[in-house]
This record gives sequence, structure tokens and C-alpha cells, in this order.
Amino acid sequence: MAIVSVDERIVFVGLARVTDGALLASIFVDSKIASQEKQQFERQFLQSCQQQRGITNAEFKTRVILEYPCQGNMFVMAGNGVSSHCLYAIGIRDAGYPERLAYACLNEVLERVHVTQGDSLHHLSSLSLTKPLKKPVREIIKRYQLADRDKTFDAGKSRRVEGEHAGQCAENFRNTSQPGEFGAEDRQHEQAGGPVSEA
Repeated sequence: MAIVSVDERIVFVGLARVTDGALLASIFVDSKIASQEKQQFERQFLQSCQQQRGITNAEFKTRVILEYPCQGNMFVMAGNGVSSHCLYAIGIRDAGYPERLAYACLNEVLERVHVTQGDSLHHLSSLSLTKPLKKPVREIIKRYQLADRDKTFDAGKSRRVEGEHAGQCAENFRNTSQPGEFGAEDRQHEQAGGPVSEA
């Protein structure tokens, strides 16, 4: 089994619609992660979405044991409010990472999505949020990598700080997340066998 770097325990965050199975965002902490591993994270997340397809249950949460070539756990939870028709996922290589912190991290991601995307989640195309959310989500992940080893870490305080940053950046994200807009990296991802927008 590969040695897990403490700086790379949280490696993946995903956002998908359960209404049509569209993967709206697929964000990895490091772009150098092997494509096989990336595809496995996405595949297992989309399997969870398929099981919940057409169902909106605000209480839904589940832990998925990652399969080879990945290791660790993926935590999946339902959105609420404007993203009640979506699922959020976080992939963590370290099987000992606390569940409560995994969901706290996902809640910060959810808040960022709500502030920057609002009602647009219903009509955005596949992977259209990967580019605009990549930087802020990576910043959120960075704060949670060692949160379980930091006795002074306060998830509530972290969310308040993140909320302030989100408010300042909301307009920038709206301007860079037009439906159907893809960067070169996104196009390469789709050509390499990435997920399609319709299941």
C-alpha cells in the first residue's frame, strides 16, 4: 500500500446533480494525480449519484470505501436549499480521517457553491463548475488536511472566514462560470474518457 502524505490526505471534491446524473465539478488537490485514480474517484461518486437519482433527501449521507487504485473513504452528502437536487463528495486517502471533519469540509464547499452559483445549478452543463471552483475549493481542502491534528482548529470559525471570502469573490465566479464554458484542461479530461453530462 502506498504511503499517504499528510498534505494529500483529502484529494477529491465532487458535485453532481441527482436529477440527471451530471457531474458539475470534479476537483483534485493535485493535478498530477494519476488519471486512473481520478477516474475511479469520479466513477464511485457517480455510482452513489445513480443510486440516489431522482431522489432529494436533505438528510442523505453515506461513506463509500474506495476501490483500487484508490484507497481510503469517500463521504457523500446531499445538498440543501438551492442545491437540494445535488450531491457533494469528498475523497480521502486516509481511512482514519474523522467523518465529522469530512462533512464540515463539504459544508464549506456547499456554502461556497451557494454564494457563487445560486440558482444556476439547475441548468449548468457537465464539469462547468470545475474551473471556477478549483481555487477556492483547494483552499478549503488545504485548511482541513491536518485539521484532526490541530487542537486549535475550529470548523465553525473556518466556515465564517470562508463565508467572508466567498462574499468578496461571488461576482468573479459568476463571470467565469457561464454554462457550457470549458477550459483546455476540461476538454482534455472529457477526451480522456471523463464522465458525460447525461447518465
